Amino acid sequence: MIGPELVEYEDIVLERKIGEGAYSEVYVGYYLNKKVAVKKLKDLISYKLQLTHFLREIGALRRIGHLPNVIQMQGACLKPVSCILFEYVEEGSLDQLIQQGGKLHVEECIDTALQVAHTIYSLHSLDPPLLHRDVSLQNVLVQRESGQIRTILSDFGISTSMKTTGRYSENLASLIGHPRYRAPEITLKRPYGKKIDVYCFGSLLFELFVGTRVGEGLSDAEVCQLRTSGQSIPIPCTVHPDINQLISDCWSFDANDRPKFSEIIPRLDSIKKQTTAHGTKSCA
Repeated sequence: MIGPELVEYEDIVLERKIGEGAYSEVYVGYYLNKKVAVKKLKDLISYKLQLTHFLREIGALRRIGHLPNVIQMQGACLKPVSCILFEYVEEGSLDQLIQQGGKLHVEECIDTALQVAHTIYSLHSLDPPLLHRDVSLQNVLVQRESGQIRTILSDFGISTSMKTTGRYSENLASLIGHPRYRAPEITLKRPYGKKIDVYCFGSLLFELFVGTRVGEGLSDAEVCQLRTSGQSIPIPCTVHPDINQLISDCWSFDANDRPKFSEIIPRLDSIKKQTTAHGTKSCA
């Protein structure tokens, strides 16, 4: 849809809570008897600031409604409660799928990674480019269509349009993204650009192909310390060597050394052809 339909809060029925973040809660609910996901802004002391980000998310969703693999907004309400209505994806997130069912077939892993890469490439190709800033398995929803996995990139709550200078900088009083996935330039409060999404994508690849959290056994603070000091998080040798190298490249401390998504996509395509030819069965 091009823009959100303004809805009456009285027409929304909340059924149960399925997720919660620092500033919002997500519910399964109904709008005029249609099943939807409802993202509801919490009533906090910093409500005015969060409302600004909330409106930014609505603006981002309006810009990307034409893209095929992004969450579709069904409507929005600002009074008496601020909330956004989304299409409801029954299967949940890619993170939930992996945690509940173990590792996917290697071709499913590569197809999934390719879909996400194409979606972020589309965001970065907008004018001005849109940075997601929180790419993770938790924010990739999945649907099974004719036995195939279709990915849907969600949660644009901290997305932002990149400045025309090609570098974005702001007062990061509250650091964006999960500490395990965020690029070191974010933690170090330095100017950044599209390559922060590449860094997060490296973490998504790690968890997709390894099946465990990045820095499993380490605290968030310890992972951040490794990231900002330029030290690498070990990648199991059982991971396909080309995937291993791609993760390492995405995790380069210097953003200029990370590949662009226009380079990531053909690399994944090449890996897909190799694994198909050799009949590789598991992700790791």
